[in-house]
Amino acid sequence: MSKAPTLRVALIIPAYNEGQVIYDVVSRLDGVLKKSEYEYRIIVVDDSSSDFTGSEATRAGAHVIRHIINTGSGGAT
Repeated sequence: MSKAPTLRVALIIPAYNEGQVIYDVVSRLDGVLKKSEYEYRIIVVDDSSSDFTGSEATRAGAHVIRHIINTGSGGAT
């Protein structure tokens, strides 16, 4: 009997100047997903924030991609 394939998910969160809340968002999402059957990666696209969005997302465990110029929600997604 073969093993079922691992379910893999990437969660992409576009963010701009969300330093005050991004840690909590990523941490809560991580806590929920740890209880699931998914193999996952949380990716925050920091759309050239002028605050500490990227560092807070990294501290929470997300993989961070940082744009050097603001591209808007469409570009960040």
